[in-house]
Amino acid sequence: MGRMKGQASPDYAVSAFLFSLTVLFVFFTMTQTYNSRAWEMRKAESTLEAAKLVFFLTGDEGNWTDNPLNSTSLGLRGDSGLDAEKLRWFVGMPYPHVVDRLGLEGDFKMRVEQLPSIAITSNVKDLYIKTEERANVTISFVTSENATLYAVIVGGNITYGGEYSTSVYRTSTGSYHNLRFELYPGVYTLKALAIGSGGYGAYESSFRVV
Repeated sequence: MGRMKGQASPDYAVSAFLFSLTVLFVFFTMTQTYNSRAWEMRKAESTLEAAKLVFFLTGDEGNWTDNPLNSTSLGLRGDSGLDAEKLRWFVGMPYPHVVDRLGLEGDFKMRVEQLPSIAITSNVKDLYIKTEERANVTISFVTSENATLYAVIVGGNITYGGEYSTSVYRTSTGSYHNLRFELYPGVYTLKALAIGSGGYGAYESSFRVV
């Protein structure tokens, strides 16, 4: 009785290799798609939970006691918006206590920010021309309420390899502010901060002196 010998042809080997690669690619793509969809679902769920938490804190008055740590409900709403004292208590509480009182199941990063309430407008230009060695630059600001305006200009001849840089600071009070600067040629960044009664405003711009 004879024996049969089998030998895979080169075409079959190449076809099997390509088929294996196709299966591997499809499996990898399906895995990536599933992981991506699962991550998107977890992100959406976390965003929803965070939104529900924010709506509760800002929409509920809470059940605060003389000792804030004994309070059973931490709502931050007052008679007309957020209550500043409750907010200070909330921010000063230990994180484990907040998690326990709010019944959180996951970790949340909480950040409290006061949004600017003072509008600042300016007549700053994109380009100023020097008449001598330096340019006399006058920049006017208008604030939406009486405020103390702090303005700083930073920059200088940094784009052409110059040896000098400038940092100039000015301050003004009221609603209309005219600030004068003497600047060498260069590129500058202007930043202004207005502090008023219980609020603030911020402004930033850039310009060039040639």
